[in-house]
Order: sequence, then C-alpha cells, then structure tokens
Amino acid sequence: MNEILSMNSKSLFKLLLFCYTGFYIPIGILTGLLAALEIMPANLNDEQYVGVKGFTINILFIPFMIIILTTCTWIVLAPGLKLAKTCVFLFYKVQKK
Repeated sequence: MNEILSMNSKSLFKLLLFCYTGFYIPIGILTGLLAALEIMPANLNDEQYVGVKGFTINILFIPFMIIILTTCTWIVLAPGLKLAKTCVFLFYKVQKK
C-alpha cells in the first residue's frame, strides 16, 4: 500500500519506460536480425526491405515504439493511479476511526 501512496505520475512514467525498454529492445534487435538475414522483411510505407536497410529500419524504430507504447499505457494508467491513491487514502482514514 505504501508503494501506491509514494508513486506519482512521473515515477509511473519512468517505470513504464524502463519496462518497455527492456521488453522492446530485444524484439527490435531480433526482427532486425531476421530482416538482415532475409527471413522476415521490414515493412515501411508498404515496401519490404531486407538486408542492411531492413536491419536499420527496425533498429531506428525502437525508440519511437518505446515512446509510443509508454505514452499510451501511461495515459491509461495515470488516472487509475490517482484513483487508487484516493481509495487507499480513504481506506486508511476510515480504518483509523
């Protein structure tokens, strides 16, 4: 419960950013290697790229995907965090009476 009370929106964003970074970097490198080995092409503007171009496209998209995923998840979870903090605060207040 104390973790919920001590977390704010900025620390939630940082937590999500670190989680998505650890999640998406290996996936981006794997898809880049698959594109470099011409197993699975990288798609950009309805064109398929393989080899060095496919690897480069996948690697360059890693930061964009991390920011997009982090921001979208944070937009959904930030109001829930505020609600959870309010509920925990009210629970402690009622429990002390």
